[in-house]
Amino acid sequence: MTRIGVRPGRRGSFRLGLGAVVLLCVGLIALFAEFIAADGPWLVVDRAGVQFLPDVTAAAPSSSESPSFALEPWIPCGPSSPCAVGPDAPSSWRHPLGTDDQARDVVARVVYGARTALGVAVAALFLALLFGAFFGIGAAMFGGAYDEWMARPVELTQTFPAVIVVLIAVAVYPDASILSLALAVAVLRWAEVARLIRGELLRLASEQYVVAARAMGCTRLRLLRRHLFPALARPVLVSLSFGIVSVIIIETSAAFLGAGIELSWGGAIAELLEPSRSHTAAYASLIFLAVTVAAAQFLADGLADALDPEQRDVEPALQVES
Repeated sequence: MTRIGVRPGRRGSFRLGLGAVVLLCVGLIALFAEFIAADGPWLVVDRAGVQFLPDVTAAAPSSSESPSFALEPWIPCGPSSPCAVGPDAPSSWRHPLGTDDQARDVVARVVYGARTALGVAVAALFLALLFGAFFGIGAAMFGGAYDEWMARPVELTQTFPAVIVVLIAVAVYPDASILSLALAVAVLRWAEVARLIRGELLRLASEQYVVAARAMGCTRLRLLRRHLFPALARPVLVSLSFGIVSVIIIETSAAFLGAGIELSWGGAIAELLEPSRSHTAAYASLIFLAVTVAAAQFLADGLADALDPEQRDVEPALQVES
């Protein structure tokens, strides 16, 4: 007997792998931005000793003498400082995409923009998961007045547009940072996470294995740890993966409107509105934004397929006898 057909989930596995690899690459670029572009060396050896990232940590005062050994970044200037080659410089080994009209390196601006986008996304989703799990689990487990009390702020929070909340947060606290923007976004995302966890727990409570575990005297804490938390992994992971897309778009939109962090893809894209400006950084930021958002979307779709038990158990149905 010959089997003909494509194994279900293969397309989802490809999307999952592609999205994970691209996001990992962007994350590594953002994490090691100082090794790619910085105003000073990332490793210095002089009389004061060995200094790692001295411009960032300021672990020891820099010596007035020339260091005996130093490792320079690939691009010898930061995202906000002018480069020695001057404005509108052409592409070269030290400046792969050249410089803009203010002599800032284009690659440096894109790299640090990736750090801002992913930093806000990771911090916001972590805070949203923390607060959302607290309220969602409490509402499902205790019910009654606690459930009614939790429902009101959830409904109120979901009525506010995300970008408006970020703009208000920046207006109240003008010195925007990754943490402040993450808090502003988490204020919106926690309600969605809380509603998702509450709904999944109430649905799981009627499953036969949960009813059997409760009948056998399983405590509430053990029920959560052994039976409910593993079942919650799929919807929560998929929701957080889709959340990466929305948070990056929110952060970029706020920066585009002039209310975000300076080192952001949105700030570079906003330069398209000024015809007299150099647009190289804007186009490069648009490409990186599109690639990152598409990778996060692929990751979420792939996770949804990979963690779906119905898809995992399906066998190829088409069989042809030889």
